[in-house]
Amino acid sequence: MKLAIVVPVKSPRRAKHRLAPILSEPDRERLATTMARDVFQIVAGLWDYGRLVISDDPDVLEEGRRFGLDPLIDRVSQGQSAAVQQIEVVLTPDRDRLGTNGLRLIPPHAITLRFGEDSFNLHRAQAVRAHRSFAVHVVAGLEHDLDRPEDIASFMQLGRDTATLRLLQEFTAAERLLASAPPLA
Repeated sequence: MKLAIVVPVKSPRRAKHRLAPILSEPDRERLATTMARDVFQIVAGLWDYGRLVISDDPDVLEEGRRFGLDPLIDRVSQGQSAAVQQIEVVLTPDRDRLGTNGLRLIPPHAITLRFGEDSFNLHRAQAVRAHRSFAVHVVAGLEHDLDRPEDIASFMQLGRDTATLRLLQEFTAAERLLASAPPLA
């Protein structure tokens, strides 16, 4: 049995709405696209695994294909959802343990994947309901997601040289965060 890396990607037009206080809609779309490309670039080099991108957005699927990922249409159209089942489930949470930033599923058809708000707890509940063994594995590089303004500050402090960091610097995101912060009393 060959393991597969599945990269679920929400349409950039529907992504990153919680960043609206500091990023315009075109900037949020560009950020989501750049973040997806960073992930595609890393996954493209993992030749020992099947590599899939799942999305209901044809542009995202084509971008993944350019990086060598096999496209899979999300027919459920619930953002990043796809019906996949599992015997073993390894969850990698975000730093707040609300979102799921990584999954390892063996075999790939035991639980229904859930993405968006509180996906980490939804995935745990799916594993329990399906009587699947599961583990939580915290991975430092995967803890950071960019859903809220404070996530951007945390991500930028990592100082990793990625296209996402360069785009946030181009957006002057740090300055926008400071400008949007309430004044100190």
